Amino acid sequence: MKNLKNLLGLSLISVVAFAIMGNASAATVNSISACSADTNQAYAKISSNQYSCYQYLANAVGDTTLEDGSTIVLLKDVEETVNNLVFSSDTAKNITLDLNGHSLKMGNDKAIQVTDNINLTIKNGKLGALTGATSLIVLKNTGATAGLTIAKDVTVNGTNLSHAVINGALMSKKATVNINGTWEKIDHEIMDCTASPAFSAATGTVLTLNVNAKVSGNGQIFGVDAGHTTLNITGGEYTTTTGSVINLTNGIVNIEDGKFTAEADHTIQVAQTGTDAGVNTELNIEKGTFTTTGEGKYSLYFGISNLGDFSISGGTFTSGKDGKEQLAAIGISDWDFIAKQEDIITGGKFTYAVVDDVPYADGKFYTSEGATASLVKGDYATENGVVIVGKTDTTTTDPEQTGDETTEKNPQTYDGIMSYVTLAISSLGALGFATKKVLF
Repeated sequence: MKNLKNLLGLSLISVVAFAIMGNASAATVNSISACSADTNQAYAKISSNQYSCYQYLANAVGDTTLEDGSTIVLLKDVEETVNNLVFSSDTAKNITLDLNGHSLKMGNDKAIQVTDNINLTIKNGKLGALTGATSLIVLKNTGATAGLTIAKDVTVNGTNLSHAVINGALMSKKATVNINGTWEKIDHEIMDCTASPAFSAATGTVLTLNVNAKVSGNGQIFGVDAGHTTLNITGGEYTTTTGSVINLTNGIVNIEDGKFTAEADHTIQVAQTGTDAGVNTELNIEKGTFTTTGEGKYSLYFGISNLGDFSISGGTFTSGKDGKEQLAAIGISDWDFIAKQEDIITGGKFTYAVVDDVPYADGKFYTSEGATASLVKGDYATENGVVIVGKTDTTTTDPEQTGDETTEKNPQTYDGIMSYVTLAISSLGALGFATKKVLF
């Protein structure tokens, strides 16, 4: 096989396709009807009236004569257990795999492989795994950039997978992955890059994940654990019965919107020192709902010693098992570091309290070095047990009092396990007004 490759100058993909299935290219026909599902798994659309028929999907994928912009279309449900589906090219190509309403299942450790120069879009159907499957898709670009898009009309089922749905541990060049659609039974996260050699200052590799999907599973959904990785979530729904929705250890996470629910763990967890190859770990949240029903768990938890940047400008954060446990929305373990940051929460709604076990007084956080910082910037108010940051309303009426009561919300003292803020009362003693406390 090696000698044949050297003599003919063929790519390894072409050699394998030739040896196993014959020449990967197919005769051109003028009608789709010439590509019968009885004898063919797929066809490739070359132009508006020209098509190529393929007995096996692997033939179509391995056809190196397909031009930029080609679409491969399934004619039937396919279960692939013999060949990896390797998309590769010596020049940049945009290729679409149209499932055409059918199901494509990979098994026996075989996968869809996206390699150098390929920008692959998968649309219109179902992706799944058979017994023995590891990952459904492998990013394996080692010499040039690559891209992958899962369209919104695709359903991905993670049953039978022993690893993440997308494996990025073998890539070593820049890649962009766009995640849409519906993802079910995701027990080993959507994409894994843990072991990748790509994420170092020497290679300058950058992985960008853009996500707006509906995802449910029984385990961690996103593990952002390699520097030079950016996860951008613009919307969608993400629910897991165990583990966190996002576990951030190295990289950048930007959340514009979305619904995030963890039934047994922290919804988002920043879990470790956050520098890798000189890239700071960052978490930026603009909007969304972040809920955990796990006992003793937080909707946002920082168990870190070095967070590059942290900002919350909006969103609703709820912690506490079944809504009965009075637990702050945010838990932080390393106050010495976090206290050095200024004005990092500028908006949002926080059930019961913003943070738990806060070592502060007079609205400031104190580090062991004696420095101070203010976590929350601007005004805040409480309504029905929810702290609203960025709200300027400073008056409340207590219907249980015998008269009107006006309160000003000013953070002044730390009292007890939770963060209590003593309110300065405009006291009219003769009218029976009393001092109250607001959770902060």
